[in-house]
Amino acid sequence: MFDLKSDTITKPTKLMLEAMFNASVGDDVFDEDPTVRALEDKSAELLHKEAALFVPSGTQSNLIATMLHTPPGSEMIVDNNSHIQCYEAGGSSRFGGLTLATTDNPRGNINIQDIEDCIKPDNIHYTNTTSISIENTHNRKGGTIYPKKEVANLFKFAKTKNLKLHIDGARIWNAVIAENSNITDFSENCDSITFCLSKGLGCPVGSVLLGTKDFIYEAKRLRKALGGGMRQIGYLAAAGIYALDNNIERLQEDHSNAILLSNTIRDAGLIVNQPESNIVIWEPQKQNVPETIKVLTENGILGVPFGDKVIRFVTHLNHGIDDIKNVCEILKKIL
Repeated sequence: MFDLKSDTITKPTKLMLEAMFNASVGDDVFDEDPTVRALEDKSAELLHKEAALFVPSGTQSNLIATMLHTPPGSEMIVDNNSHIQCYEAGGSSRFGGLTLATTDNPRGNINIQDIEDCIKPDNIHYTNTTSISIENTHNRKGGTIYPKKEVANLFKFAKTKNLKLHIDGARIWNAVIAENSNITDFSENCDSITFCLSKGLGCPVGSVLLGTKDFIYEAKRLRKALGGGMRQIGYLAAAGIYALDNNIERLQEDHSNAILLSNTIRDAGLIVNQPESNIVIWEPQKQNVPETIKVLTENGILGVPFGDKVIRFVTHLNHGIDDIKNVCEILKKIL
């Protein structure tokens, strides 16, 4: 079975498992897990941030950042198709008591004019706008990249308006590889940033949140309040260290495989995005989405419905070029 539902379905490789089994561990709530400290220190050094925090999920990481940047009763600006808006169970309002102002951009990239349009006047009838979150790469827009120059310009503008900028970088390493840039091109142009270990990097669990030392100190308090305090998690942190050392550059393979899939679907006469990273979104024609998903599954391919009209494939390290070529041959027969 070729499972292209998401890059979250990856399983640790043998070498990653060896790193996990050999990890030194302690109680992380007591700050006694040396492997967690090593992951956090390594992440902070890589991204040129003062401190980092290992958290169970990207959703929790975003929620912590959102709550710290956006006090109860105030407002964060996000894209209307962002993960925070669409897939985090309303956590920002449920737990943070804050509101979200949404923008609508074809690529999902919030621009300066979007921010200008969303900022509320200083009036007792309105909430105070205090923060912005951008998503890079953008999931629902097909893995589009927020270019590093635009991020830098947005950060400069945000500071003139006294707004905090958070980067939901669940797939930020894909953006780094696609742009042939350095992670610091993004991480130095924001107040906080998170990246997932459990997507393209191939780990079973976890994300890392980064910011100033004061920010991470309060983030740790919120992680505890949200039930994210974990004990002997060095086994999971070891997977993260292995991934940062070994699984970043290989993301280019996923991007190339996504282009191969997209070209095959386009050659069949279907509407499909031109992948900028590892996400392919396409519109079936012979059957509706549920029927097409059924046909794909019967032929050994797993995709995910991505709304009423389109299907998403995501390439990842568990399916290399030979697998993707086989998928393409199957698609040629059934599309």
